[in-house]
Amino acid sequence: APELFICQAAALTRQIRLGPAVRLLPLYHPLNVAIQAAVCDHLTRGRYLFGFGSGVPFFGNMEARGLTNDDRHGMVLEALDYILTGWTADGPFDWEGPHWPGRSIRVTPRPYQQPHMPLAVATAPGWRAWVPAASAYPYGLLLAPDVHRPDLPSLDGPQRDGLAAVLVDV
Repeated sequence: APELFICQAAALTRQIRLGPAVRLLPLYHPLNVAIQAAVCDHLTRGRYLFGFGSGVPFFGNMEARGLTNDDRHGMVLEALDYILTGWTADGPFDWEGPHWPGRSIRVTPRPYQQPHMPLAVATAPGWRAWVPAASAYPYGLLLAPDVHRPDLPSLDGPQRDGLAAVLVDV
């Protein structure tokens, strides 16, 4: 689990920001992810960056879990909404989503950074599809190694303006 390495690195450092380059949200229940990320945020004393994504289309563990590649983007958006609700809800909440319904859900602890730690979605093939979502949600983009910043001006005005505010250098 990346959290174990992140917490060990936090114990050995004082200033560096730490986080998983990508937590594949379709593969994990968002309640567990929310709790683990909040604990890491506390153990790093606010130096945690929550990186998440859907995985690449050929990621084999999706099929082993009875999921298809078509499920993954919808699951990421639902999981992210679930996690953000859990981090910011004033009390227990109910969730009616198609993938992880539940009643009286409570995320404890809340993140160290309020309302939550910085978020960034990892991108890969098809990264341009995440630009509108990244500018609408409170997260940045972790650009794949094959995406070069000179490619960014090819985006139209609103997408480029939104992206400029959310890029995360890794």
